[in-house]
Amino acid sequence: MYRLAFIFRDEKIYNPTLQKKKNASKNFIDLFHKANAVLNQTNETIMEIVLGVGNFSKMGTVGVMIATKKRLVFIDKDYAVKTWNYNDICDVTVAKKAWTGYKFSFNTENDNVEISSILEGDPDTFVSYIKSMKENQTNVANQPKTTNNKSEGNSSTAENSDVIIAEIRKYAALKEEGILTDEEFTLKKKQLLGI
Repeated sequence: MYRLAFIFRDEKIYNPTLQKKKNASKNFIDLFHKANAVLNQTNETIMEIVLGVGNFSKMGTVGVMIATKKRLVFIDKDYAVKTWNYNDICDVTVAKKAWTGYKFSFNTENDNVEISSILEGDPDTFVSYIKSMKENQTNVANQPKTTNNKSEGNSSTAENSDVIIAEIRKYAALKEEGILTDEEFTLKKKQLLGI
């Protein structure tokens, strides 16, 4: 049984180039199921996901970059797994469109990570989620420890991020149904993300 925050209905996934949902590639579907098998072992849930190519030394293959509430995880077709804690991430760049798809990058003390050729998944929402989780962990680390309210800040901020992402998905569905135009959806998404 999958515990999904990321909604993958009818095997359709958002295509950022076309700015609409389309049938997921076989590659995405296979990697999505492999990722769930891996994450079920650590009791983690996919919050956001994109399919792309990582620039890692031994992992320069196609894989899925996944954001959970605990960390970022990259899984390729051979089950090779690379992970990063949110509090180690800095300099997250906004997703940019290239002729081969979207890309985003971030740095850690030991890595300069770039995920390119993103044609499946929403890179804008993904980057926004990374930034919100990074902010959550920074706020928790800087929060004075008390015995009464130790985890309240973290859970309410994480819940707020989840609400924003759910709202974006709701408006994306309305756009897919033709109720909202692309411009209206983009404006609402920017408002929700505070861009």
